Amino acid sequence: MTDTIPFSTPNTAELVEWYEAEAARTRAKSEVDPMIHAALGLCSESGEFASAVKAHLMYARALDKTNLLEELGDILWFLALAADSLTFSLRNVMLANIAKLRKRYPEGSFSVDRANNRNAKAEIAAMFGAGTEVRILFKTDLSATGDFAVVLEENHDDWIDAFETHELAMQFCRDRKFVVHLD
Repeated sequence: MTDTIPFSTPNTAELVEWYEAEAARTRAKSEVDPMIHAALGLCSESGEFASAVKAHLMYARALDKTNLLEELGDILWFLALAADSLTFSLRNVMLANIAKLRKRYPEGSFSVDRANNRNAKAEIAAMFGAGTEVRILFKTDLSATGDFAVVLEENHDDWIDAFETHELAMQFCRDRKFVVHLD
């Protein structure tokens, strides 16, 4: 492996931002929705990773760490594409995931009971936090989920969820104790 990172000792934020830019540079120019491309790519690359592990476990083949590294890189590339297609950065995804896991496993380790008895509302609130400043916008370009988007106040392109009615969007915000900015 060669070090092509344009800085000597990157901090995590620099490395993540650099990776996102490099991944975006190699993105396919296609009519296919990037989210669809990402979803299918994540499935196929995860399958290739699993197949390599299966070959090791079931067929007594040597564990091919070079291949596994390559497949993990491909998975990361499709993850970056998926996050970007939803207007999230990888940093947003990482922070939200850890916030959710800390809420689910407050003692710090996996628990079958907690895994089976999740509190989805509490986890979403942890991901975005009570007091998160949002706005509800009418958007016609979201998806089949609805035209009323709950978006982050600081960046209206970062939407959290979409609903069929304004009332459902408001209820979602009330349940999570979001601060809703009104015009």
